[in-house]
Amino acid sequence: MAKTGREVIETKSEDLLVKLTEEEVSAKARRMAERMGELDRHNEESKRIAGERGQRKATLEGEIRKLGEQVRERSEIRPVNVEVIADYKRSIVVEVRTDTDETISERAMRSEERQTTIPAVASVPQNESAKQIARRLYSEGNRPNDVGVEKVINDTASLCQIEAGTLFDALVEVAEEEGAKKAAPVTSLAEAAAAKKKGKKSEPEPEEDAETIDASEPETEE
Repeated sequence: MAKTGREVIETKSEDLLVKLTEEEVSAKARRMAERMGELDRHNEESKRIAGERGQRKATLEGEIRKLGEQVRERSEIRPVNVEVIADYKRSIVVEVRTDTDETISERAMRSEERQTTIPAVASVPQNESAKQIARRLYSEGNRPNDVGVEKVINDTASLCQIEAGTLFDALVEVAEEEGAKKAAPVTSLAEAAAAKKKGKKSEPEPEEDAETIDASEPETEE
């Protein structure tokens, strides 16, 4: 017998357009705003991470280049102690590295550097004699046999416009005079000559004890 009319033979779900209510519209608008904020934060984080990664990449590339150069050259830049030496004889300043004693630079000595060791004689009058200048140098502690006295003599002689040899001889003479003043006093010219010849101080002979003299003489009977 044939069926007539309508009958539901199956129920299924399909995605179809559904009109939203006002409450649903408001809820979806709030969710959209939240998601937009999350997206902005994600983009900023991505940029930061990309920047860090890019910086790390650049650091690694730079280190690789530096190591490669050191391997090729078999050397690298390191801190090394350097001595700055004033060569007064040649009037230059030399820089020498202490690990290899290699000279790394030289330059001409400035005028103030050439005069720094003789401040006390910088105001010496031009008409002073070599002996007077030598006394000044001696009073400052300069001695003829000092290691650096040659430089002091040369600089002072140049400053005072006198011969360096003359000034050195005068310093020797002053040193001898000062040394003589410190020698022990003598009582006669003969003792002075003997002390100078022997190179030592003369000592007076001890006086004999009167009792010893009396004991050595025999008693006379009356």
